[in-house]
Amino acid sequence: MLSGNLSDDEWQKNFRLTRDAFFKLEKDLRPFISPDPSSPNHRAMSAAKKLAITLYYLKDTGSLRMTANTFGIHVCTVSKTIHDVCRVICYKLGPKLIKLPQSEGEMREKVAEFEAKYGCIQAFGCVDGTHIPIKRPAENSQDYFWYKGFFSLNVQAVCDYRGQIQLLTKNIEMMNYL
Repeated sequence: MLSGNLSDDEWQKNFRLTRDAFFKLEKDLRPFISPDPSSPNHRAMSAAKKLAITLYYLKDTGSLRMTANTFGIHVCTVSKTIHDVCRVICYKLGPKLIKLPQSEGEMREKVAEFEAKYGCIQAFGCVDGTHIPIKRPAENSQDYFWYKGFFSLNVQAVCDYRGQIQLLTKNIEMMNYL
């Protein structure tokens, strides 16, 4: 898959990212998931292969065995790779892309707003997802078909105590990967 033989359409189907977005994400993750250059293991997986394995597995219902067979590696290697890459995304990229309250005072203010309005303690935001109905796309329409019988975009958002979606400037960076 990584040899460059896939068409752009097939690439998108397999990884749910354009080729450019994939390699932009791989570049950001490379310092954290690249093989140790001092390792005697000359067959260590590249950062691109680790990311490809992870995205291929996560793209739909995911099967460790199917992913292992696709990439010619063992199931336990797939499992460890997915865990490691997801961990790096959460702990290294997450803080750059998701803005949380930056100080104790800011956190207390957000928590107080939720508690005052809803009696909900220790909450500073709500996360929820929904499906937004869309017209059937001309290409890859099966990717947008929801089991409830219509085409949709699955979206997730964070809102504050007023129910307003929080569009933070840092989240714009996330769009670079989509």
